[in-house]
Amino acid sequence: MLGVLDGISFRAEAGKTLAIVGESGCGKSVASLAIMGLLPDNAQVSGSARLMGRDLLGMSAEERRALRGAEMAMIFQEPMT
Repeated sequence: MLGVLDGISFRAEAGKTLAIVGESGCGKSVASLAIMGLLPDNAQVSGSARLMGRDLLGMSAEERRALRGAEMAMIFQEPMT
């Protein structure tokens, strides 16, 4: 198993926007895709990701899908993806 990210932490206060910036290849997209539940099915994600106290990683795909666009969103690097 290839470990891509380790020991990252983000926090945004209610009503605020979180922007993740960094050098190419540092894991911004992987972290964001993991939080959004958009990684391939064979990806292994561990740790915790919470949105207003709710465990995103423990949610079903359907539950997380309902949050996308309504309570969380991601602007992709390539807008056509």
